[in-house]
Amino acid sequence: MREELKNEIFRCIGRKCPIVYINTINFETVDGIIKDVASKDKADRYVSEYLYGLGELDFYSKSIIDSEMSLSEFLNNHKEDHFDNCGILLLKNIGEIFEEKHEENIRVRALLLQIAMQIQNLDNRTDIKDTTIFIVANQVSIPNELADFITILDLPYPTSDEIQELLISFFKKKKISDVGNIIKKVSIILKGLTEYQINSLLEKAYFEGLDFNNFKEISKVIVEIKKQILKKSNLLEIVDTSESLDSIGGLNNLKKWLLNKQYVMNNIECAKEFEVDLPKGILVVGMPGCGKSLTAKACASVFDLQLVRFDIGRLLGKYVGESENNMRKALLLVESISPCVLWVDEIEKSFSGISKAGEGSEVTTRLFGQFLTWMQEKKSIVFIVATANDISGIPAEFFRKGRFDELFFVDLPNKKECEEILKIHLEKRNKNKTKRYDVDFSLVVDEINKYNGADLEVVVQTAIENSFIKKCRNNTSSEIMNITTQDLIDAKKSVIPIGDVLKERIEHIKKIKSKFHFTDAS
Repeated sequence: MREELKNEIFRCIGRKCPIVYINTINFETVDGIIKDVASKDKADRYVSEYLYGLGELDFYSKSIIDSEMSLSEFLNNHKEDHFDNCGILLLKNIGEIFEEKHEENIRVRALLLQIAMQIQNLDNRTDIKDTTIFIVANQVSIPNELADFITILDLPYPTSDEIQELLISFFKKKKISDVGNIIKKVSIILKGLTEYQINSLLEKAYFEGLDFNNFKEISKVIVEIKKQILKKSNLLEIVDTSESLDSIGGLNNLKKWLLNKQYVMNNIECAKEFEVDLPKGILVVGMPGCGKSLTAKACASVFDLQLVRFDIGRLLGKYVGESENNMRKALLLVESISPCVLWVDEIEKSFSGISKAGEGSEVTTRLFGQFLTWMQEKKSIVFIVATANDISGIPAEFFRKGRFDELFFVDLPNKKECEEILKIHLEKRNKNKTKRYDVDFSLVVDEINKYNGADLEVVVQTAIENSFIKKCRNNTSSEIMNITTQDLIDAKKSVIPIGDVLKERIEHIKKIKSKFHFTDAS
């Protein structure tokens, strides 16, 4: 992690990039890298630090040199000195400077622009030494006038090996023994957290007396912390799910395909030895309410992986480069917490229209390109489940082989599948065995070809509710409620099927389906 960022920084200095924007709040790690960079090859670069809110600091001792100094004064002083020494200007936590447009911030932006232009022209001035401005902030917001002068770098998340080193160091410092057998397991679930977050978590767990030998207890704490981090990022969300393939009625082709992939996903190392390609993911297209979202949840259970929901609409920002940076951060975070299942729900709402001339913004088009490239090139174990209803507005290149392993089409359920779905929902609502079913499903599913899974769930809900009301009115003493064929038939009559409500839309979806080579999920 540290070496990777350090090498990137050296490349930026070698290319004379005027401003390097490091997207992190982990100041301690960045300080360590800057110290190495400053002394590399006996360059003896000076480092001048400014921390927004505290003023100018001594980089090495962190003592305050001038708390009254504004950022514009700090920059102007260095500008007037003409960078007599080879150096680094380290500006921390100044992201909001670019967002607010009062007089001081406008002056700061103007000075940064002048200094950046001056740095890029250093070849014409032999009396001026190399200087690089480093901005370290947790949010990226770049003004238009500075966009061409800024290179954005991310602080990579620690790898499993680096996390193991952190754990060993922590346990040694706290004199905790006999935990070697869980270090590897804990390092895997800690992926996706920064070095600072990992150290904070360990200190908190130690303070609260957590048993570090109890993996179940530790993993529970880590998952809760990850949920909070992802919520704060507003880019990704960990989804808890207990759904399995048994929760899905029908879709037997899709289920069989997933069970085959389960052998690969559950035996990754062995599969690699056999040079089996890692599963990339599936696109599930089709009728609303027919189990597409349920399939994403079931995938996580089948593969025994964490389910992460990715709402691409959340990425859009109001500043230049903010949306693209959010996409980069989200994908970096997804890779860091792999292996996982990434659920991109209703993907057509994020990218629809960009294939048509004059439609779709430039930002959306760039986000689409970023996402496609990542899908094609990712090496981590991230199984994508993308769901969509209408894909007519999504560019055709999205569907080509190599991005998804398979494209599935989910149609309205047939009679056999309707029967399965009704049974699933009846059993789901009979956990305490308080209901008895005397149902001839062949009569219930007769002429039921316009209902989707969601409609059938409402049919069951309505039948049970009506049966309960009837029981109460008749003051029936029996503790067991009896659900009959007629109850379901009557409930069915009260539910308008989606085939009638969205008739034209469904016909449109079927026409689009015929243009692509989708595999029928059923």
